[in-house]
This record gives sequence, C-alpha cells and structure tokens, in this order.
Amino acid sequence: MFRVRSSLFLFPTVLLLAACDRDDGIKVYQVSKPENMPTPAIASPRGPQDMANTAVPLPPSSVEAPQWQLPAEWTEKTPGAMRRASFSAGPEGKVDISVTAFPGDVGGDLANVNRWRRQLQLEPVDEATLAQQIQAFEAQEITLKFVEIEGADTATLAGWTLHRGQSWFFKMTGPKEAVAAEKASFQAFLRSVFFHS
Repeated sequence: MFRVRSSLFLFPTVLLLAACDRDDGIKVYQVSKPENMPTPAIASPRGPQDMANTAVPLPPSSVEAPQWQLPAEWTEKTPGAMRRASFSAGPEGKVDISVTAFPGDVGGDLANVNRWRRQLQLEPVDEATLAQQIQAFEAQEITLKFVEIEGADTATLAGWTLHRGQSWFFKMTGPKEAVAAEKASFQAFLRSVFFHS
C-alpha cells in the first residue's frame, strides 16, 4: 500500500517537471510608441478660460486644410508641432504669421481673445467690450471673425472661423509698426482663404 501511495504522489510531480521543460513557443515582443502620436491635453492651471493654451491640435490626416493665396513678400517657414502653416514678414522677418487648427471652439471667442491679450501683457475684456472689438470679415465662401489687439510695443491681428467642427486661427504678431505695415497684406490673405467643402 505504501508503494502505491508513493507512486501516486510522485506522478504529478514528474508531470509538472516535464511541463517546465516544454517549449510552448511563447515569445515576448516590444511595441514602440508611434512617433507622431499627439500628446494629450493637460489641464491648465488658469482654468477653462485658458484651455486654448493646452488643447491638442488636430492631426494633419484628420483635417481638411483650407487653401489661400500667400502674399508675395511673405516667407514660408517650417511649421512647428502646433501649427498647420507658418510665415514671416516685415523687416528682418520680425512679424510672425501662424495658421492653427483645433477641435471645437477652443473655449470660445472671449477666452481666445483674452489669451492673446495676456500675451501682450494686457488686461482681459468682458463680453460687452469684446462684442465691440470683433468684426465680421468676409473671405471667399466663409465669414471669419477679426480682431486687432495693441500692446505697448507689440500688436496682434487675428482672424478665425469654425468649419465642420474645427476652429481655424490665422494670427499675425510682431512690433506694432511692422504689423501695421503688413495689415493690408494680412487682410488680403484672410480674404483668399477657402475650403473645398
């Protein structure tokens, strides 16, 4: 009886050891993160009014880019991660022009304009004041909103539109005198903007 019980005890142990030596063909793979994967948005410490600072831009493949006519005197630059297009103008290229696209309204007109005002060290405005500053600007087949902001030494001109759930921003910033000299070219640029659909 002892021998039978010992055999029964040893049999599972032998099976277990045999299984440890078996090659089940298990392989380990390392998957690298895609290079162009967008970085998630991080909550802004200033709250919802500053969400445009941290919103993730739309990936190029998901956005129908508008067309435009570039002023002859502007220089095209390589756009950064947040930009769809980038240009320089004026003396020594000190005037910067950017084209960006984001999902939704990016916090709304008041939040966006006040963000640009803060960049020029200006106090925010309220809805009533903003309504007096924003102009409707007719382009090819769309209407943009347009605003001019002047700081102590720097000025910003901006036009924007919401198209198919995507906000497009066209912004010019630089020394006040240089921006004033480029205003007509910037407005001609805005008038040339159109979408295929």
